[in-house]
Amino acid sequence: MSANDRYYLRERLKKRNITLYKQTVIKEVLKDGVIFEYKEKNKRLIGFDTLVLSDTMQSIRKPAEIFKKNGIEVEIIGDAKTPRDIMLSIDEGEESLHY
Repeated sequence: MSANDRYYLRERLKKRNITLYKQTVIKEVLKDGVIFEYKEKNKRLIGFDTLVLSDTMQSIRKPAEIFKKNGIEVEIIGDAKTPRDIMLSIDEGEESLHY
């Protein structure tokens, strides 16, 4: 993502009071949230039904297979599905939420 695009995306996220957590380890996926390790402490977020996993411009399909085996619905989008630019990935993500 270009620096210019990243700046505007981060500004939109700030306006909606969205917190980004980097360098986390998922400990448990709950029906209404997730428990993850962040800065050597476990953190629990609840009250949502969608979890977006993102990694370093690589396909991360292994977690998707684990979720599927445990009956959790998975939608693979963006570069995990096939290489594409950020705008197509965002559009694809929004479309998957309107099923």
